[in-house]
Amino acid sequence: MHVMQTIEGSLVLDTLVATKCEVLCGLAKRSYVAIEKGGSQLEFVVWYLACLKMHLIPVVVSKCELTSVFSGIVRAKEKEYFFEKVRSSNLTAPAGIDLVIQTSGSTGDAKFVAYHTEGIQYQIKATRNLLKYDSESLVLCLSEIWSSYGLSLVHLWLSGSIKLAMLAKQSLRNVFSFINDQRITHIEAVPRFYLFMLSLIKRDSDICRKKISSVVHFGCGGDVLRESLQKEWQNYTNTNLYDGYGLTELGPNVALSCREFYKPGYVGKLLDGTTVRLADDSEIIIRSPSIMYVDWNFGNTLYTRPLELASGDIGEVDADGFLQIKGRKKNVVIVNGVNVYVEEVEALISACKFIELAFLSSVIIDGKTRLVLCYKGKSGFSHKDVVDFCKDNLLLYQTPSFFSAVRKIPV
Repeated sequence: MHVMQTIEGSLVLDTLVATKCEVLCGLAKRSYVAIEKGGSQLEFVVWYLACLKMHLIPVVVSKCELTSVFSGIVRAKEKEYFFEKVRSSNLTAPAGIDLVIQTSGSTGDAKFVAYHTEGIQYQIKATRNLLKYDSESLVLCLSEIWSSYGLSLVHLWLSGSIKLAMLAKQSLRNVFSFINDQRITHIEAVPRFYLFMLSLIKRDSDICRKKISSVVHFGCGGDVLRESLQKEWQNYTNTNLYDGYGLTELGPNVALSCREFYKPGYVGKLLDGTTVRLADDSEIIIRSPSIMYVDWNFGNTLYTRPLELASGDIGEVDADGFLQIKGRKKNVVIVNGVNVYVEEVEALISACKFIELAFLSSVIIDGKTRLVLCYKGKSGFSHKDVVDFCKDNLLLYQTPSFFSAVRKIPV
């Protein structure tokens, strides 16, 4: 029985799944079925479960193309999904492939990553062991359920490692009551959700803190966790936000934080069985049992998985196995012969109490690289305060040469 906790109470999904199975009936086993991202997260989960029950291979896509590959397409439209059969495809997945996810990663170029059974099972075991999940852990997923991390929670749930909860109607205004009523023990969310929670906590900190008292783990992923957000969360809640690091191609977790394994400035401890080495330029090279089949071409034969995966990120690992991310390899700027990691400097600047958002770029003047800071200031800030903060808190080669206060950060 598949039971999920929602804002309407406990919801048994089996009847809903059975209805979708009737729609999928007639498709050959191990056929590819595309499920578009978007719409209702609960509906997405139901379709995903139906595919698994019918021994079909779900392909999670941003927007459905390559229709000749798929035997069926589940299209998202607002809060509903619509199914259509595609009769032109006779492709089936080879044994050992359970899921395919479309990702653009950091390059912006769409590609498909095929998840194998061994990798999914490794992720379940290693994540469960590091985060100390058990069958009584009730995890509220406020990340996108169709993301690689959201699906990893679904797999943990299906394995019996956790109980899963979500806001079926995405009614964030009721989130504190939901957490309190359901006695949520773990939350997994993106940074912007915690910013929203903070805005409510500031209005009535005592009541809000009481309502989240059952939560032992506030997981934060999907984007950079700014030091300023971490500090503000700690000040108002007396708890930590626990960072993590992963890639879709790795199933996705590489390193995770929790109460037992927490180190400020680091994204977490490497999963047991995952190792990292640094290239000459400090790029993180990862070896893991859950390296997936990248650039999947929907052929009927498996091809060799790489032994290692270059992450595109710059970082380091300490003696205790904690991973630190300094920035994207492509975002390194050389100033006076010294590497400046853009994301690292932006994070340091964002700790300034006068700055709401910061964006660092560079220009070349007379053959020399100079840093430019565009920032959105908080109410009551002065330009001099921002300049003085940077000069007092950044190394000389990290300090911007030019400052510009803007109303909106460029994208």
